[in-house]
Amino acid sequence: MTGILARRWFALLAVAWCLPAATLDEALASLSRRIRTQLARGDAFSLDVRAGSRAVDADRVAAYLRRSFGKPSAAGADATPIVVTLSANQMSQLLVVEVGSGEPLVLIHPYDAPPEPDSERVTIRLRELGSSKTPVLAAVDTPNGLAMLLADRVVLGDASLSFNPSAPRPRDLRGAFSIEDGYYRATLPGLQCRVTTEPFAVRCAEADTPLVRGRNFYRYPFGDVYCTAEWGDSATLATHLDGTLRRHPGGQVLARDFPSEIVPMDGEQRPRLIAGEPGGASIRSYRIEPGSAVADERETPLDGRLVALGNGLAIVERHGLHTVLRVEVTGDP
Repeated sequence: MTGILARRWFALLAVAWCLPAATLDEALASLSRRIRTQLARGDAFSLDVRAGSRAVDADRVAAYLRRSFGKPSAAGADATPIVVTLSANQMSQLLVVEVGSGEPLVLIHPYDAPPEPDSERVTIRLRELGSSKTPVLAAVDTPNGLAMLLADRVVLGDASLSFNPSAPRPRDLRGAFSIEDGYYRATLPGLQCRVTTEPFAVRCAEADTPLVRGRNFYRYPFGDVYCTAEWGDSATLATHLDGTLRRHPGGQVLARDFPSEIVPMDGEQRPRLIAGEPGGASIRSYRIEPGSAVADERETPLDGRLVALGNGLAIVERHGLHTVLRVEVTGDP
C-alpha cells in the first residue's frame, strides 16, 4: 500500500505547478482556468471540497470555486465530479483537483504572507546639529544656523544674546521656540522673545504665555497639557496631564499612558508623530489613525536622556552636554 501511495504522490508532483509569487486568489483564478479546459461548457458537475485538519483556507477555496463555476448540479450519472482535496504543512498548501477521470491538477501554494508591519519599514534617523554645556530648553534650525534657547539667553552659532528673566522659575524649566512669519518666538513662563537671525537680535517682554508660571506645563482653553503638535490643517494633538493623547477640537482620546513629549514629522508617504518621555532613553514613531495612535514596534535609542522634542528636533542630555539632534523619518509605507 505504501508503494502505491508513493507512486501516486510522485505522479501528482509530476503535474504540479507552483505560484510562489501569487496570492491565493490569483492562484485559484489560474486553477479555475485550467479546470475549465477539462470541463465542457454547459456540462453538469458536482463540487466536493475535502479538507485535511491543517487546511486553513478550505472555506475560502470552496467559496471561490463556487463563485467561479456557478451552482453545482445535483450529483448524478451525467454530472462531472470535481473533487478538490486540500492539505497543508507549515510552509504551504497543497490543492489536488480531479475533474472526472482526467489528469489531476495540483497546486502547491505558499501561505499568503501577512502585510509587513510598519515597524519593519519605518526608520528614525538622528543627526547631530549642535550642543551646549548649559541646559537647552528648546531649539530651532534656521537658515543661519541652529538657534538654542537657554534659561537666560539665545545662542545662534558662536553668538549669544542674553535677556533678564523676571518670572519665578520652576526646577523643571520649560521653554519653546515657534516659527512665525519672518521671525522666531521664544517662550518661557511669563516671558516672550522675538528672535531674528539676520541680523541676530532678541527682544523680550513679560507676557501671559501658555506656559504656566512656576509650573512645567501649558494651559490652553482645552486643558492643561505637556505638549502640543499641529496635525493637518485644523487639528491639534496634545498630551494631557492625565497621560492621554487627545485630538482637538473635540478632545477625542487617541491613547492612554502616552509619552508627554511629541513632535509631528513628515514621512515619505504620510505624517508621523514622534513621542518620548523626558528622561527616557528612546523615542518611537506613531501612526495617527481616525480613533487611535498606533505605535511602531521598534524604538530608536538616543544614547542619552530625552529633554524635549520640537520643530523636528530632539534635545538629548548625553555625556555631560545638551545635544540637539535632527529627527528624520524614512521608509514609511
